[in-house]
Amino acid sequence: MVSDRYVPRRFAIDDQLFGKERVIKWKSIENLDDIEVGQWRAAQIQHHAALAIRAALTRSARYHSVADYARAVDVSERRMAELLRGDIVMRLEDIATAERVLKIRFLLNAETDR
Repeated sequence: MVSDRYVPRRFAIDDQLFGKERVIKWKSIENLDDIEVGQWRAAQIQHHAALAIRAALTRSARYHSVADYARAVDVSERRMAELLRGDIVMRLEDIATAERVLKIRFLLNAETDR
């Protein structure tokens, strides 16, 4: 499974639930190497970020769909859907954009230089 471009959802036992159900079962890390363990944990973080984005869209009066949100943040609808499904790796930029646009918090506030 080692790859520069891993597929996050492949670490879920039922990958159809990735980014959709709050509690899902994850594959064991028992036979994974150190790189794969990092990818496994990153997949879990992405799963929770996808859930938060979907929940924010459900509550949003401005963005009625994934497509609406994708257009607003200048990302293709296809890429956004792939991010939320775990088909591709979510970048920190994607998380920061969701925080700013959807007014949600994923990470602790960090001190920043301005």
